[in-house]
Amino acid sequence: MHHLFHQIYSQLPPPITEPQILFISLGRRASYKVMFKTTLLQFSCKPFIRYSESEHMPITPFHFGPGALLHAVAPKHVSFISFCMANVLIDCESLYNLVNQQQPVHAFFHTYIGATLVIAAVVLLFLGLRGFASRLWLPDLLRWRELSSKQVVMGAALGAYSHIVLDSVMHHDIQPLSPFALSNALLGAVPLSTLHLACLAAGVLGVGLATVRWFVAGDENAP
Repeated sequence: MHHLFHQIYSQLPPPITEPQILFISLGRRASYKVMFKTTLLQFSCKPFIRYSESEHMPITPFHFGPGALLHAVAPKHVSFISFCMANVLIDCESLYNLVNQQQPVHAFFHTYIGATLVIAAVVLLFLGLRGFASRLWLPDLLRWRELSSKQVVMGAALGAYSHIVLDSVMHHDIQPLSPFALSNALLGAVPLSTLHLACLAAGVLGVGLATVRWFVAGDENAP
């Protein structure tokens, strides 16, 4: 028996003299930080978030590309400001979950129901600010006071719902139809590199169209 234990021990890797942190990727679900302590022959696992360029959209402004194109095509119907605001509000949830290391990162506000509430919040915020703009001496940056309610609603709706669609393609933890369904049929529908390039191309095209319109027709369109 002693000989058997000696044989097994001799095949083990050399002992670890200092605590080491290893990162183990468990499929596409999560990653875990494992710290081995050889003195106690124990280990503890703590969930943490690891964002990789191949799995996640780097920053929220990637979502702004389609909004720039939509506004350039229909400036009198789509507000780019409310489009961006809806996207930022939705991703505040992701930022909060990342900072607090909570799973899933894309939770309630990354569903169509949550996005609808974000649209309502953007519209109410706009109406409230416009109502108190003169009293609070709010600057009219980008002529936001000239926006109609229709422009704000359309911009916020397109921004919020397009955000859910784009994130559904690339994020494994999103459940856009929750609580009615937990599936995500759009996951992986488009290669991530193609998705990134499409958002970037839409933004470049939108800026180009808006610039041409500005030179041809003058600065007469609301943001």
